[in-house]
Amino acid sequence: MCATVAFGLDVRFVFHLSMPKSIESYYQECDRDGLDGQLAHCILFYKYADSHAHQKLIYYGN
Repeated sequence: MCATVAFGLDVRFVFHLSMPKSIESYYQECDRDGLDGQLAHCILFYKYADSHAHQKLIYYGN
């Protein structure tokens, strides 16, 4: 099954395929796992270019 953050389902795995734009977004997306108290995992895939792009946004603004 694949779901988006809008579903509000209890899931066992959350995969991020890129760096979220803010820590609040990351927390909200991770909050979908383990709602029933069972073990769940959150995995973040990123590359250096993601980090560099976010640093530029912070430095130069939007």
